Amino acid sequence: MAFLDDDPFESRGSAPRSRRPPPPGGRPPPPDRHQQILLRRAIAAGVFVLIAILLVLGVRGCLNARKERSYENYVSDLSAVAAETQSVSQQFFNRLEDPGDLTALQFEAEIKADRGAMEGLLDRAENLDPPDELAEAQDLIVLSYELRRDGLSAISESVGAALGDKGSQKEIDEIANQMRTFLASDVLYAKAQEQIEEELTAQEIVVPEGENIATKFLRDEPDWLDPQVVADALSGIEGSSTEATAPGVHGLGLSTVTLLPSGAAIEDGVPVTATADGAELEIDVENQGESEETDVAVSYEISGEDESSGEETIDKIAAGEVATVNVPISSAPASGSSVELTVSVKPVPGEEIEENNTRTTEVTFE
Repeated sequence: MAFLDDDPFESRGSAPRSRRPPPPGGRPPPPDRHQQILLRRAIAAGVFVLIAILLVLGVRGCLNARKERSYENYVSDLSAVAAETQSVSQQFFNRLEDPGDLTALQFEAEIKADRGAMEGLLDRAENLDPPDELAEAQDLIVLSYELRRDGLSAISESVGAALGDKGSQKEIDEIANQMRTFLASDVLYAKAQEQIEEELTAQEIVVPEGENIATKFLRDEPDWLDPQVVADALSGIEGSSTEATAPGVHGLGLSTVTLLPSGAAIEDGVPVTATADGAELEIDVENQGESEETDVAVSYEISGEDESSGEETIDKIAAGEVATVNVPISSAPASGSSVELTVSVKPVPGEEIEENNTRTTEVTFE
């Protein structure tokens, strides 16, 4: 009966497996395959997110660096234009204040050269490449340079007449008026500069040392808006007939004009009869201004069949005073002839009203 003591499953090798004893130290069993797959996926996702973040930060950094370079390049280019503008301004006003030994023609040529330089600077200003945030400031800069170009162009066109004609007050006034154009350009540029500097501060961009976008074309002193200051400056140019005048009102007028020896009074449009023999004009000139006038030219002109002319100079006339000068008629017309007689006193620098400087009438000589 011994076979009953044997385990039938043991002899067949099918005895149940015993459970694996727990690992030493009490450590948990390794995770199963499903858990490992989930863990690997989580790690991969984290790596992907990290790479994406790094790419975004890299692209953003590149864009920021590119934007910063655009600001720096714009400021650098504008700084170069501003520096050359200051050079043109300095040359222009230094030449006005001290023309040295420049002749009138040389001075006019230098002004035209300044105009050409400003046209080049305008072209460079128009081709600046600003960041989008500075587009409005860029428009103001271009407009300011257009005004500077226009001002120098107008002055270059007026300076020849201003230098060549003693009575060129109109051209002198025009030059002074263009100084106001320079002033307007400086106001526009200052506003643009303020906008640029505010944007640079907002972007935390530091302008490199040595780069300065500030520029101001019109010089503060002396007061170039005053036509008298312009006239004084032009009077110092060699070959210029522009005379410096004192400030205030200037003006001359014909007071009494008498044709001697007959004593006929000469009035505008009132025909007279006069003696031909020994004819001369007695002319009273009144200084209607506020300053003494010197070297006052008084003249007559006879037109018609018997033409003649003559001129005399009054050395000086005090303000509010009347001076008299006699001008002989060099070649009196023949007896019985009728001619047109014009008597004139030449306007002085600064004179604005010239209607009373001339009288014209018909004279019959007998």
